[in-house]
Amino acid sequence: MAKEITDANFQELLAEGKPLVVDFWAPWCGPCKMISPIFDELAAEYEGRIIAGKVNVDDNDETCAAYGIMNIPTILFFKNGELVYTCPSLDEVRSYCLEQVDTLWDEVKRFDNPHTYYVDLSQKLWDIKYGLLKKNNGKNNG
Repeated sequence: MAKEITDANFQELLAEGKPLVVDFWAPWCGPCKMISPIFDELAAEYEGRIIAGKVNVDDNDETCAAYGIMNIPTILFFKNGELVYTCPSLDEVRSYCLEQVDTLWDEVKRFDNPHTYYVDLSQKLWDIKYGLLKKNNGKNNG
């Protein structure tokens, strides 16, 4: 499950040095509720390798102001404490995730002995990519 991120702990989480993915949301936001289960699932799957957390925009003005959060849901990606990407919409989140899956796949192919990782990771990557494409196609077709 995703961590609760607040104005009080945000800088501390950035300083940990792990990749940080932050979902800016509110309990009254319909689209936020749509992506919440997906975000929580990814947080659980990558626990220990990334920090995935949620910032309730109603309760954390400082962090929202610092990153210019004007619309929700917005997802920010941080690497080495620096903001590297902002996804201001669910469609853009899907596109970015697909791009990241392709990048991760390229990294997997570079391992000297990829068989250790290949079977499990390749299936996960395919499942993620197929699921996202299926959602995109379903949305675009109707």
